[in-house]
Amino acid sequence: MSTIKKAAVIGAGIMGSGIAAHLANAGLDVRRKCLQAPSKPASSASSDRPTTSA
Repeated sequence: MSTIKKAAVIGAGIMGSGIAAHLANAGLDVRRKCLQAPSKPASSASSDRPTTSA
C-alpha cells in the first residue's frame, strides 16, 4: 500500500485554500494553483454593464 505525500489543489479561493490548509496540517506537501479566466479588454467590459432607462 502506498502513502500519499504530495497533493495539488486547483483553485485558490475560499474552498481551495481551506482544502490546502487541511492537507498541509495533515503533513502533506501541498501546491496550489489558481486558474483565472483571461481578463476582457477594456472596450468590451463596458458592454457587460446593465443599462438604466431614463
